[in-house]
Amino acid sequence: MGEMEETHRPASPAIKELAAELVTRWPELGEAGDEECSWLVGGSLIEDSSGAIIYFGMRSDRMDEAVPFIAEVASRRGLVCYDPQEEALR
Repeated sequence: MGEMEETHRPASPAIKELAAELVTRWPELGEAGDEECSWLVGGSLIEDSSGAIIYFGMRSDRMDEAVPFIAEVASRRGLVCYDPQEEALR
């Protein structure tokens, strides 16, 4: 079998809007100090997205507050929010 090649596509408009709203509420590392940053991503939320998919981690101490908010923001944009740790749609 051949090696699978990753294809990065620009984020969809809905994903861009989702990322923008999330970093407005919880700043990214470049905008906040280490203690204030909630996201566990290599770059920024928008840079780590591709097409209609955005995958990110978040500090565990912010999860109870963040997960319902993220799911609601995603739903408003017609997106599906899947939590791989819980193996559930939110």
